[in-house]
Amino acid sequence: MGQSGRRILLLSNGHGEDLSGALIAQALQGHGCQVEALPLVGHGRAYQQAGIPTRGRTREYSTGGLGYTSLLGRLTEVVQGQVLYLLSRLALLLRIAHRYELIVVVGDVIPVVAAWLSRRPSAVYLVAYSSHYEGRLQLPWPCGALLRSRRLRALYSRDQFTATDLTAQLGRPVQFLGNPFFDGALKPAEPLPGAPQQRLGLLPGSRLPEALHNLELMLRVLERLPQELRPAARLGLHAALVGKLTPQEVAPLASRLGWRLELDSPSQCRLVRGPLTLQLEWGRFAAVIQQCDLLLSMTGTAAEQCV
Repeated sequence: MGQSGRRILLLSNGHGEDLSGALIAQALQGHGCQVEALPLVGHGRAYQQAGIPTRGRTREYSTGGLGYTSLLGRLTEVVQGQVLYLLSRLALLLRIAHRYELIVVVGDVIPVVAAWLSRRPSAVYLVAYSSHYEGRLQLPWPCGALLRSRRLRALYSRDQFTATDLTAQLGRPVQFLGNPFFDGALKPAEPLPGAPQQRLGLLPGSRLPEALHNLELMLRVLERLPQELRPAARLGLHAALVGKLTPQEVAPLASRLGWRLELDSPSQCRLVRGPLTLQLEWGRFAAVIQQCDLLLSMTGTAAEQCV
């Protein structure tokens, strides 16, 4: 997959998938491949930050591409035009797929279907699925049938247990060669501010509006900390936030709960409530998970990275 000069298109559908795809794309570039990306959901900021060109005009939606998890989410997607947007992205893929020697899918059933429809040789990294939850992975229709197709040349999973399970289910090899997320989590990071005795890190997730709701629950947890842990010199509090969770998004929620937003700069701010001070960290995920003594996570992938 890493032969020099090959034109490769990354196809992904979500913030975490884009991040994983960007790491894979950088590795492929290191092997001399010409890599571009087509994010199906959102702006694909992870690709942009990694210097990977993206195809077509992108849009962001409030459901984060996860509207299928609820009826309200589905209706919201229809009202916002996300279904039509997704169809337009698929149409773009079908128009440009012939320019690439290989399509690399990073995600779940939606990009798998898209890659299969393109009729181009594809490799699939099933970053969204793990057999650890139930012991045997229940693939959504029509993912199982498509993964058996020889049009999909190679299949990769996020862990060895899932690779073994899917190899048996699909009757073809599924490989585990590592998880790109862990590479980024282990990179050396700049020290977090202050010098408290201990630190607590909050990981509310990357998808809106879930991440905002998770942050609200976490703020309520902080309000229940014992008095002796509240001073910033005793316990440093840090929340690792994605770019979409801006100060403008956080401020109304915080105010409603009695927290005050103190803004030093667009990338340096904190929430304050009495003696409690929560530092808001953007682009500092690795620093938070490496330097905090305890982590409170409401997102699966981040929890795996911490472990």
